[in-house]
Amino acid sequence: MLTALLAPLAAISLVACHRGAPPPPIASAQPTYDHTFTAPGAAAAGARPTVRLQVDRTSVTVADRVSIDLAAEAPPNWTAAWPEIDDALGDFTVAARSEPATSATGDRLTTRRLLTLEPFLPGKHTIPSLRFRFDPPPGSSAHALEVATEASDIDVRPLLGEREAAEIGLFRGVVAPDQPRSSLPWLIGGAISFAGVAGLVAWRVRRRRPALETHRTPLETAQSALRGLEAQPLDSASEMDTFYVRLSGLLRVFAASRHGLPPADRTIEQLLSELAFIEEPIRTQLAEMLARFDEVKFAGAGGAPAAQVARADLAGAWSFVDALGDAPSPPAGDLTPAAEPVSPGGPA
Repeated sequence: MLTALLAPLAAISLVACHRGAPPPPIASAQPTYDHTFTAPGAAAAGARPTVRLQVDRTSVTVADRVSIDLAAEAPPNWTAAWPEIDDALGDFTVAARSEPATSATGDRLTTRRLLTLEPFLPGKHTIPSLRFRFDPPPGSSAHALEVATEASDIDVRPLLGEREAAEIGLFRGVVAPDQPRSSLPWLIGGAISFAGVAGLVAWRVRRRRPALETHRTPLETAQSALRGLEAQPLDSASEMDTFYVRLSGLLRVFAASRHGLPPADRTIEQLLSELAFIEEPIRTQLAEMLARFDEVKFAGAGGAPAAQVARADLAGAWSFVDALGDAPSPPAGDLTPAAEPVSPGGPA
């Protein structure tokens, strides 16, 4: 029993130590993803702007960090407009970022920036496409050019594998009451427990300090996610599908967290039942948007709407978030658990 109790503490201490260590600089290791994207045009490849994207690893655990090296290169006197990168990039949190640094190499100017990303949950997550704009010098006959990177997938694994998790959770047998026992195992176990708890406390203090400074409300979190969707390209069916999946998800999470509901999978009927206290027409607007977004998500490539329709849907989501963000929260007694779903539909 002592082993079963102490093993999770040791694993937590391992997470704390691993999380606190700074990630190795991407320049010192061979990146697992390294690709250069060139602006389209009739000019020779060497005279066109380029964007180089390097990712130090494409498979990490939830305790690891991912380092990204972005380099925008253009002829002299060209201006590079970088995409806006907020506190989140796709499904990742931006834990650190460097200031842009410009250097000259031959007849080219290179602006470089380093990002450090943190995953949140296990699974396959995507670093979205990033779009750069390059403007020629005043008086030049050249036109402005755009370069977009490809989305790249990162496989985020649990810290413990299935085998290790099963071993930690396995417990068999009991100690007979009359079996003589030494106090030494208890002393060793107490020391290990103390070290584990101390490591956990130190990690929480270290993580909490910046969190208190950058704490964001559900409204601020939703607005940040909407700004990220404004920069997402909508040139392909897969990009359109990703757009509507993220837009539907953030509206569901915001509507629930804004009123203190725990995160959970819900059908549209369940969500609206739990948010019955929201005044009209805000509640009706939410129902219509979620129903429409679900239709687009499950319609496939042939049912993808035009880009201007998607942008209009994004504007509607902005209107809903702004309106609900200013609405008063209901009394605690109104937050009753949702009833069983009326329809047999899948989770929202």
